[in-house]
Amino acid sequence: MKFKLSFKQTKVIVGRGIKIISFALILILLFSQGGQAVVALADTTSSPKEKVKTLLSHQLSYFQQLKSIEYAGTWADEDKEGKTFRKVQFIMSGEKFYRAVSYLDPSNKETVAMKSAFDGEKYQYFQKGAQDKGILIFSSNPLVNDPTTTADIFYKLYGFIIPFGKNIPFNKFKEEKLWEELANMVTDCEEITKEKVKGLKINLKRPKEKIGEGNFTYSIERSFEIFFASDYNYFPLYIKSQFTASPLKEGQMPGSTMVEEIKVTEIKLFDNIPFPIKLEIISMDTKGKIIGKSKFALDPDSLKINQKVEEKIFTIPRTGVGTIINEDTKEVIHQ
Repeated sequence: MKFKLSFKQTKVIVGRGIKIISFALILILLFSQGGQAVVALADTTSSPKEKVKTLLSHQLSYFQQLKSIEYAGTWADEDKEGKTFRKVQFIMSGEKFYRAVSYLDPSNKETVAMKSAFDGEKYQYFQKGAQDKGILIFSSNPLVNDPTTTADIFYKLYGFIIPFGKNIPFNKFKEEKLWEELANMVTDCEEITKEKVKGLKINLKRPKEKIGEGNFTYSIERSFEIFFASDYNYFPLYIKSQFTASPLKEGQMPGSTMVEEIKVTEIKLFDNIPFPIKLEIISMDTKGKIIGKSKFALDPDSLKINQKVEEKIFTIPRTGVGTIINEDTKEVIHQ
């Protein structure tokens, strides 16, 4: 069941065992594995704090019902340097995941391939250019810098829950503590109709964060405006974020502020589980000047939710790799 969104529609979803009731009531949907829904209702006298708590509990239940995911898609990026097209594949089962990204490097016209995975024991990251055998890094802990996350639609849509500069495993989205901590960052919550789509809008501000070291240390401030659409099971259809980096030492390069808008323009229901099919992202400065644009299109035929996954995909083969690095022991092997 698929819906095309332009923020011009007012659609009501009626799914198996689910009834969307008027927005005079706040709807909380908690899905069981069999697809039957347990519906809980809170009346409009609920305080904003209570609304936020139930809304974020619903987001938690969304991730908890995702036992496995497979999808493939394409990113089309455009900035002052030109256009880049990235192919992405994502597979998840339980705590394990696999993410693959490939693109044509505009600087040398060579294809770059990147992969990251977690097999239940080790985190792995692999990168290979056209003229080399590649490098494979593995560790017991999530790698700090994993470029494949920039192509992950969940990291884009739910960036407001991720500490800046951190690479959290997908399974962390299923932990209650993460969402409980987020509730304390919400500064405002209200029921609105955004371009004829009803839902809840929240504003949140994350605590100040710090990146860098020595003479290159910056304070990071991030704030978000997020619209969760009731007509689409409270999935986030619009996220506006503002990112400000301020130098903490004299003589450093000046800070900067960037604004980013993310819109889900097409969404699909898979056994009453919403899943984004198309995204649009615009990055701007504070004066509204566009810095970059990105569009994501998922291949609907590739989407599989809560189906059996071949376990071998979560281990990146070491054969034929030029350099292998054990991040835990710092051992380097050249093959």
